[in-house]
Formats: sequence, structure tokens, C-alpha cells
Amino acid sequence: MEYVGRSGTESCSPSGAGGTTGCFAQLARLAKAERQALDNASWKDLVEAERAKRLSTIDADSEEIEARVKAEEKAAQQQGNGPAQP
Repeated sequence: MEYVGRSGTESCSPSGAGGTTGCFAQLARLAKAERQALDNASWKDLVEAERAKRLSTIDADSEEIEARVKAEEKAAQQQGNGPAQP
């Protein structure tokens, strides 16, 4: 039970040596509540979401890379430095 105007040990007040331990306890409670409020997402869910995000752009990325390589090869071939096309 919390009391209004609480001071001393475990109080998180700026007065007294016990305020530090109370501030840490308060911070720990808030961090725990924040973690639990994140819809209880597991690492598996987070990894799966990140993988889906990366896979959603892989086709466009590979097409862009392929177009860039073909353009470089064509430029090199026009300069006479590139390999001959079959």
C-alpha cells in the first residue's frame, strides 16, 4: 500500500539515504509494467515479423541489383573491356 507524502527508506524521495532504493524499486516496477504492456510479444514473434518485413522487399531489391549489374556490364562491353556475350 502506498502512502501520500511517504519519505525515508523505499520512498523515492530526495531526502534521506533510503530514497535511492525506493527510486530503483519504482523504476523496476515501471519497467516491468511497460514490458508486460507490449502485448506480451515473444522473441519468436518479433523475429518472424522482422523476417516477413525483409522478405517483402527482397524481390524488388534483387531486381534493382540485377538491373544495375546489367547496366555496368553493358557499359563495360561498349568500352570493349567487358566479357563477350554468348
